[in-house]
Amino acid sequence: MTDLNDSQSELSSFLYSRRPSNEQSSRLIQGLKDDGPVSPILGLQIYRNNLRVSLVEALKEAYPLTRRFLGEDVFKEYALRFIYEYTSFQNDLNRYGEGFWYLFDKENSELSVFLKDFTQLEWTWHQLDHEVEDEILGVADLQNLLRMNPEKIVLKLRSSMKLLHLETNVFPIFQSLRSSCEKEQEIQTEICFENQALLLFKSDGQRRIDLVEKELLPFLERTAQGIHLNEFVTHFLSKEAGTSLEEALYLMISRRWLSKS
Repeated sequence: MTDLNDSQSELSSFLYSRRPSNEQSSRLIQGLKDDGPVSPILGLQIYRNNLRVSLVEALKEAYPLTRRFLGEDVFKEYALRFIYEYTSFQNDLNRYGEGFWYLFDKENSELSVFLKDFTQLEWTWHQLDHEVEDEILGVADLQNLLRMNPEKIVLKLRSSMKLLHLETNVFPIFQSLRSSCEKEQEIQTEICFENQALLLFKSDGQRRIDLVEKELLPFLERTAQGIHLNEFVTHFLSKEAGTSLEEALYLMISRRWLSKS
């Protein structure tokens, strides 16, 4: 294997196969030198094992509550399935594990629907550690902007804010599991179905989760991409809006949801 792309393709295929064939091993060995203290095939096996252990540990780090909910053995089986079925080229282990919830798309049960929502929530919670916490728009900031040029004011959510639409009511179980992990107590879980939206964000370095009222959802969805103040005013002065303009602005600012930049 003299071509670099072919070599990399063979190595990737070998590493991410649950049971590599002898043919795969032989093709890879042909491209390696056999003059070291460890044979090429043994070296590859050691590398595969180390890679697998590292990725499983990264998934445990990203999904500690899912691991607790499923139990060690079941979680490990899901982790191995994810490793072999969804090849990742992420070079940062802190960000490895996105898409873990795809595993539950293939299962048709109420539990799988719950787990899909739960793992998305936990992944977002985990990723907040790596998000930039930008400056918060306050009342005084908004007043200054209004005096300068109100036509050009764009309201936007802070970059660390993540809005999740979930089919199941995972929030109470998520909170209970977090508490039980701290106290090392077991909990009784009951899955219930309820369409809801959660907003996850950092405030002064601390991760937070807020349940979002239905009347605020249209604002949050549009503000996530940036919305001009004039458009915002027009929306909340319309008959369709369930919240007044003053209430909406007050809620967004008091909850520290808007970005100053």
